[in-house]
Amino acid sequence: YDAYLQYGENDQSEKQRGNALRSRINELTYATDGGASICGEFNIFIIGGMSNECVDFIAAGGENRSGYEQTIAEISATGPVADLPAGELRVAAGVMYKRDAFFYKADPIASVILDDGIPDVIGFNATDNIDGSDYNTDLYLEALIPILANRRGAEKLEAVLGYRHSEYQSAGGADSWKAELLYQPVDALRLRGSLQRAVRAPSVFELYQPQLPAFYSSLSDFGLQDPCEATSPERTGPDAVQVEALCLQQGVPLELLPDFEDQDLLHEGVEGGNPGLDPETGDTLTAGFVLSSWSSSSLWSGMQLSVDWYRIEMEDAIEYVYAPTYIPLCFDARTNPNFSPSNVWCGFFGRYSSDGEIRDFTDILVNIEGFELTGVDLQFDWRFEAGPGTVGFNTLVSWLDSFEAIPPKGLPKVDEAGLVGFDVAGTSTFGIGGARPEWKANTRLTYDWQSLSLAAGWRYIDGMKDRDLELNYRVPSYDYFDLYAAYAFDQGMLDGLTLSAGVENLTDEDPPLLPSQVQANTD
Repeated sequence: YDAYLQYGENDQSEKQRGNALRSRINELTYATDGGASICGEFNIFIIGGMSNECVDFIAAGGENRSGYEQTIAEISATGPVADLPAGELRVAAGVMYKRDAFFYKADPIASVILDDGIPDVIGFNATDNIDGSDYNTDLYLEALIPILANRRGAEKLEAVLGYRHSEYQSAGGADSWKAELLYQPVDALRLRGSLQRAVRAPSVFELYQPQLPAFYSSLSDFGLQDPCEATSPERTGPDAVQVEALCLQQGVPLELLPDFEDQDLLHEGVEGGNPGLDPETGDTLTAGFVLSSWSSSSLWSGMQLSVDWYRIEMEDAIEYVYAPTYIPLCFDARTNPNFSPSNVWCGFFGRYSSDGEIRDFTDILVNIEGFELTGVDLQFDWRFEAGPGTVGFNTLVSWLDSFEAIPPKGLPKVDEAGLVGFDVAGTSTFGIGGARPEWKANTRLTYDWQSLSLAAGWRYIDGMKDRDLELNYRVPSYDYFDLYAAYAFDQGMLDGLTLSAGVENLTDEDPPLLPSQVQANTD
């Protein structure tokens, strides 16, 4: 039996100084005397053209606070429940409760929106206060069932079955399960296969992340051109008549349509979380083997090789959608064949009734169709005595056979294995682009002697093509080398202390430059 209670919280405070208020800038700019009677000299077009009094007059600061707290309680029991001919039937069961809470308290200055719909403060985004929470209760049961043991051709044959039911405050009930088969025909070889379904409910951050103001340039080369503009590819393409009809239904004034053009060169909307998210589900099928050394030699007995093939299918994956992707889909005959204003992609933005320009786009987290990927993972381990210490070798190699994001209905699938970046045209995926190399490897060589450990590492990332295939741009493969050393004290006053030092990226390789967008912290 086991029971535990865990509680944690995190509070963050963001203080900013040196921001500016647009309302104060406008007041000085449009004053008859140029603001001289208010604070003195105010000339933003020359260096040193503002008096200290005017700098203080337009300056603004603020403090935003956010916090997260988590409570977990769990009770579980494990052990044998019956003796079967091939061994003990072992069961694990338990119940878990988890609650997550998140708050965001914006500085009052952040909630001031001027008449043009843009925040007053320049420097950090405006938002309202947010206070949200979610909790779930899980019941789970897992059983290890021995089928055969100590037979010719079957040293061991076992099945593992597991089931978990989760009740979420936000998403309701969800069921996950797994079934595994483990077969060991001889001591040195183990075969394994599994089929499992995993369910992930949206996190409290994904549900309640603040929806902050966001903007896109309306220039086609630097942002998002409105498909209703007279010079857009949609208005000049084969479906121009249907596109124009849809523009009128959305609110573009008839008298402006022939030469329609965005006047302020800016689209306004929001980006952030979504309280209406559903859980995402993933089905995983695996098959593989583990081969251990059959040698009794001290040099070769520490070798082990494992190889596993996998196929993962995700449904209702939680991803961001972005205006440069979904607005063109609203005017695409493949994704909106009837050019209906009620099409799902047309529902992510609106238009001003006065001039027909885009307003209120929503770059938020949504449940997209999903992903399908296949690949192979290989791991090789080897340990042996050498001199006074022990040499260790470990390598992990991953091959990505295919990665297909299920596109919006009407668009073709694109295999993104070997691609990097983000296709703004939105022909297959949403979200900010990532890196999906076909091959990756991580190798580590260690030497342990008493309390001293030395290690060298090699990380390999295969070359990739930019996701915008029209650019025909290829990122070369990369090799990174690392060195580490650690010493663990095991006696005296320093018992339990470990000192470590290392150098990552020993040869100081610079990261590659990409012509298209890519998120931070990728391969």
